[in-house]
Amino acid sequence: IMLMHRLIGFFQKNRSVEVENNGNILGNVTFELFSPTFEQLNQIWSINGGKFLPSVIYKARVCEYESTFEGAPVAPIKTIKNVYEHQR
Repeated sequence: IMLMHRLIGFFQKNRSVEVENNGNILGNVTFELFSPTFEQLNQIWSINGGKFLPSVIYKARVCEYESTFEGAPVAPIKTIKNVYEHQR
């Protein structure tokens, strides 16, 4: 739970984070708090087996900068893998 508080605090203070590789700024990611509708929230609870778990949902937007980066090109992110771990 302490980690969740720190993570939420980080995103509340830092709405935008720059992404860099070896000192070259590649772009930034902007985080926005997402409030699901009751229907979406019901579907989320159904996925969790009907258990209410404290949660926060953020929407992330990626802005890629054009650069003259001479290294190997970085492949764009095409999928995001969702990993959920429940501690007992």
